[in-house]
Amino acid sequence: MKWFLMLLLAAIIALFLFKSDLFKNERYTEKSDKNAPLVRIAIVNGCGINGAANDVRNYFIHNDFPNIDVLFWKDGHQYIYEKSIIVVKKNNSEKLNHLREITGIKRKIYAISENSMEDFQIIVGRDFQKYFK
Repeated sequence: MKWFLMLLLAAIIALFLFKSDLFKNERYTEKSDKNAPLVRIAIVNGCGINGAANDVRNYFIHNDFPNIDVLFWKDGHQYIYEKSIIVVKKNNSEKLNHLREITGIKRKIYAISENSMEDFQIIVGRDFQKYFK
């Protein structure tokens, strides 16, 4: 019984440490700024790999990036993208630089639409695991 209680206590302490800020994502602590502007993104699967957009969405959620709001994720109309790319929907260089810094994606194209809900789209290419591990 004594061993069981000690094991239970150790498990509770381990769980507490795991959930605390001690084990946050290295990329988050090195590259993210809690004072950065809110960036609204949409994730589009452009490579055809099953679940790629959802994997990228989960990456943002599980790594607790501050100020990144994933509005939606979906399959694209064409699966032709070898390389991931950021589509700029609202022209804001501060937000773009923040997103490029935390994702590592340097490629970008402009499709400005002030009526768009999202600031940017990330089109997931076949290289997405390079950026979202």
